[in-house]
Amino acid sequence: MLQWSEALETGDSAIDREHREIFSRLNDIGAAIDRGADPEALQHLIHVLLDYAHRHFRHEEHVMACRRCPLHEANCTAHGSFTARMVHWLAIMNCGVVPTSLIADIHSELCEWIQQHIAKIDTGLRSSLAAVPPVAPAMP
Repeated sequence: MLQWSEALETGDSAIDREHREIFSRLNDIGAAIDRGADPEALQHLIHVLLDYAHRHFRHEEHVMACRRCPLHEANCTAHGSFTARMVHWLAIMNCGVVPTSLIADIHSELCEWIQQHIAKIDTGLRSSLAAVPPVAPAMP
């Protein structure tokens, strides 16, 4: 189970809310896996999470660009690599019902990636908050 901590905060309340939502959705998927949920239900949860993550990435990249965050380019590159992985996972899942073990592996990789990404890149937004006033709206 993922645990949110203040160390993961970016300082942008909208981005932090979105990150906590991603953590919550990942924890819901983990709980569903543990309960032995139907593979089709798990696939649906993964699809919904990945759609949310994609929208979050666009929003976060916009905020970092507006704040002139020095990690903006690294963030975009990381999101691009992750999006390529998402496309691969979705292609596999769209071929039919996949084994729960594969969904558990995808879930594990998602959890590891998001924690590392937020800790190493997204938190870099903190240093840019005081430099430039916010101009980006929250994600719809």
